[in-house]
Amino acid sequence: AVAAAAGRALRIDRRWHAAWAERARRFHPGAAAVIDRIEAVLDEWEPGGSAVLHGDVGPANVLVSGGRVTAVVDWEMTAVGDPLHDLAGLVAGDLPTHLFDAVIEGYAGAAGIVPDVAWRDRLRVARLLVCLQWLGWASPEVWSPPAGQRRSWACDARRLLRPDVAHTMAARRP
Repeated sequence: AVAAAAGRALRIDRRWHAAWAERARRFHPGAAAVIDRIEAVLDEWEPGGSAVLHGDVGPANVLVSGGRVTAVVDWEMTAVGDPLHDLAGLVAGDLPTHLFDAVIEGYAGAAGIVPDVAWRDRLRVARLLVCLQWLGWASPEVWSPPAGQRRSWACDARRLLRPDVAHTMAARRP
C-alpha cells in the first residue's frame, strides 16, 4: 500500500524543478541569467535518495515553544524526493552561521550522516533548487510572501553560485 501511494505522490525531481524554472522565468524575467545557471547545475544534479518530504519546511512552518519544536505545519506540499530538499528549505536565506552549523550538525547526527565535502556540495545544490522554487512561487499575481519571509531569492542563488561560496560551503565542517 505504501509503495502504491508513493507512486501517486507528488515528486520533487527534475520535472518539478523544471516547472519552477519555467514559472520563475515568467515572474522574474530580470533573473534569467541566474535561472540559467541554476538549470545548468540541475543538469548535473543527482538526488541523494528518496524520502517522504514536507516540501515547504521553513521558519514559518515550524512552531517552536521554549526552544523546542512543537509542531511542523502546512503539509500540502508533501512529496517524495531527496531528503536534502527539506533541510535546504530549513537553512535557506540568511541564517546566522552558528544556527546554520547547529541545524546541519543536528540533522547529520540524527540521520547518521558524516557531512563531508560531497554531502555539503549536494546541500548547496539543494539550496539552489529551493531558491529556484521560491523564485517560481513568489509572484505578485499568485502569492506574495509574508513580510518576515520576503527576500531576494535571486540574490541568494547568485551568492550560492559564486565559486568562493561553493568552496567555503564544501570545506566547512561542523
